[in-house]
Amino acid sequence: RAVTIHGVHYLTVEKNVIFNAMGHNIFIEDGIETENRILHNLVISTKRSWSLLNSDQTPASFWITNPNNHWIGNHAAGSDRYGF
Repeated sequence: RAVTIHGVHYLTVEKNVIFNAMGHNIFIEDGIETENRILHNLVISTKRSWSLLNSDQTPASFWITNPNNHWIGNHAAGSDRYGF
């Protein structure tokens, strides 16, 4: 895991490069988080994990649980399962 957004509003996660990390990489955890800005991040080679959450066995580079956040200019390449 690279970034976990948990119970946070109005956070900016910007211009990060994440490579070869396990589980959901940029992860909005509960779905109550709103108005966060996830901007211009690159996630490469997301790997599955058997030791985190069950959903990390089919990981997403960007785990989106609430559409009331701003996802702009992000890119995912080479995930074991999903980009977004």
